[in-house]
Amino acid sequence: SDVFAIFKREFQKTFPEGNVNHPLGATTEREASGAGGNIFRLSMQISDYREDEVYELTTQASNRQTFITRYELFPAEGGNTHLVLTEKNTTPGFFGSGNALLTQIFFRRKASKKAERLFQAIENELAK
Repeated sequence: SDVFAIFKREFQKTFPEGNVNHPLGATTEREASGAGGNIFRLSMQISDYREDEVYELTTQASNRQTFITRYELFPAEGGNTHLVLTEKNTTPGFFGSGNALLTQIFFRRKASKKAERLFQAIENELAK
């Protein structure tokens, strides 16, 4: 529950109009810069949520890419929590699927570093 409390705080920052007690289906939109100075419109939604177990965010970009970020928490020995982060990137069409596959191959190391930073941030937050 301590780890999941961090997700709840982040939910309130990302979805200021959302209901933290019933977040499933909450949506928000924002802009983000991409490669080459392109600006993308992002539509974000909580697509799966189970208190102290699952937090899933689906983001659809204006370039038709869909990103699904899923956090699953499992109780572990000694009062610890096992956190599993899964990310999926899809783009419709043949070339979009190929692009998503190449992105996963070439950016796997970058994604690992992102996950490490996330886990370290959670550990730091829990230590406070």
